[in-house]
Amino acid sequence: MSGRFSRSRIICLAAVAGGVLVLAAVSTHLPGPGARVAAIGVPGVPARRPSPQPTPAPAVLRRQLVVSGLGSGEDPNTGAAVSPAAHTGALEPLRLQLAAAIDAYAVPGNYAVAVTDLRTGETVSINGIRPQISGCILNVFVLLSTMYDVQLGLRELSEIDALVTETLLVSDAGTARELYAIGGDGDVLAGLARVDALLRKLGMNASILDHPPGYPEETRGLDDNNWVTAEDMNRGLALLYGGGLLVEPYRSYLLDAMTHVAPELNYLLGSNADATVSHKNGYLFEDGNGWVDNDAGIVRFVRDGVERAYAITFLAMDVDEVGADVPLGQQLVRLAWEHFSSAYPESATAPKAPSDLPAEGDGGDSPKVVTTSPDDATIQREARPHNPA
Repeated sequence: MSGRFSRSRIICLAAVAGGVLVLAAVSTHLPGPGARVAAIGVPGVPARRPSPQPTPAPAVLRRQLVVSGLGSGEDPNTGAAVSPAAHTGALEPLRLQLAAAIDAYAVPGNYAVAVTDLRTGETVSINGIRPQISGCILNVFVLLSTMYDVQLGLRELSEIDALVTETLLVSDAGTARELYAIGGDGDVLAGLARVDALLRKLGMNASILDHPPGYPEETRGLDDNNWVTAEDMNRGLALLYGGGLLVEPYRSYLLDAMTHVAPELNYLLGSNADATVSHKNGYLFEDGNGWVDNDAGIVRFVRDGVERAYAITFLAMDVDEVGADVPLGQQLVRLAWEHFSSAYPESATAPKAPSDLPAEGDGGDSPKVVTTSPDDATIQREARPHNPA
């Protein structure tokens, strides 16, 4: 939902009226970081032509990062350029389609997309290593950190369940902030540091978590904004899906929680009605630059009794009109779905019973997923009605 900005407005409500996305905002005027501003920039204009690799940073820079080494796809530890994800070629047709769609889109803005096949690990992206303002999508990782604490027995599920639900259902920055505080034993900044350490553990080295989204005054002193790249988001989502951090039933709890999103926030990844979509969105308005509208998640579907899945992240910023990015986002979501739906067609063989469905990792090279035991039944989520009002 939010990010930290000098002289920015933080979005606090979303609704759909007559089929048109309406976002209400409250104004808040924030001081700049003054002497902390450094000379590392974030690119402003996306490439407008297909290319076989994520587009390098253009020369025109519109914002300043204050953390050295995080501009233009650099590794924050070494300053070296981050290599693009390895390509086997299977996703190359999709990459060309995604690039052509962004290239042809007439609405000015900075757009990025990354798609990862969670069976093979292959990723393709357009502008996928370019830092963009994150909004609330980084709150996926305070949820992941919180569930890891529950898994370790440091928290009770009953302590955090309602906060997790509200954070996802209506993109509530207030409940997410409470989770940062809980993770830091009452200290929000300590909670932020713990989640930041998790980002590094997940290999999300191009991301910056300065403050709880929506609470810029609770800053770690890193930057005016929170930043992420599309490839970073997919990297973290792939480890969530693959069971690299959460085992069952905690993994399935979070994936299920991420499907419970209010209808008016399902206009990007959630526009795919043909699959199960676990996702987190983030949106805001930045004075002087325009709208930020992001969504990141995992799309799952069953073919021949086997669950297939891919991660997809769409990032948009510097869009002048509210909702003007949505047609492009929906087109990219549709292209990814059409690719994977065609790549894994249903055969004439009768599918297995649902209880026998293997996870994506079974029988392949990706991490295996632990199945739920009968003793884990107490953590299963309750069905809750969606009442965004």
